[in-house]
Amino acid sequence: MYAVITQRGDSAMMIAASEGGTKVVSLLVKAGATLGQQQKKAYELLRSASERGYVEIVTSLITAGVDVNGRDRDRDSALMTAIRNGRTEVVSLLIEAGANIHLQNERGDSALMIAASEGRTKVVSLLVKAGATLGQQQKEAYELLRSASERGYVGIVTSLIAAGVDVNGRDKDRDSALMVAIRNGRTEVVSLLIEAGANIDLQEIRVSFRFSLGHFTTAWTYDSRRLLVPL
Repeated sequence: MYAVITQRGDSAMMIAASEGGTKVVSLLVKAGATLGQQQKKAYELLRSASERGYVEIVTSLITAGVDVNGRDRDRDSALMTAIRNGRTEVVSLLIEAGANIHLQNERGDSALMIAASEGRTKVVSLLVKAGATLGQQQKEAYELLRSASERGYVGIVTSLIAAGVDVNGRDKDRDSALMVAIRNGRTEVVSLLIEAGANIDLQEIRVSFRFSLGHFTTAWTYDSRRLLVPL
């Protein structure tokens, strides 16, 4: 009975899932219904619902047995789509449903890298708790940290730190993210990096301050806060 397909190609299960009818889906599953040949259509709906944050539909699709690790043409998973659009509740649901947190899309980005680059600190925490790491993406993560430190993007810096970025990485000029933040007057970022364990080499820090301030060099320590020393 539940395998009957409408003219639009929808089964009772697909209709119930697309309407967010979790209780109905549960009844159908209990009666032996499955998505069957409609997995592709179900995944497309899951991706769309994840993008828009439609929690009820996502829940129904998961209950119906949708493949939470399906991919779109860019090799993005529903989890990546939810992260990119800031749908934290959907992210949590997908992780609980077994979404693979280690997958990478066509651009080589993992769920954790996407979350960090979008400044989704809560999502980063969820992913790290679930076992996600930056792995082979440390270089890309540091480049993003450097750029965010230069521009003063506190949310992204915070997320990258939470994701486990190497705060003592260096660019081709041997500058650290801390030096870049200092040079660009990003005081809040400087504080975050120091708290995260950024290495403070006074000689290099003096050079950075000399470049940015001209008349003063500022030595920062975690305990003493600011100390202005005339050159």
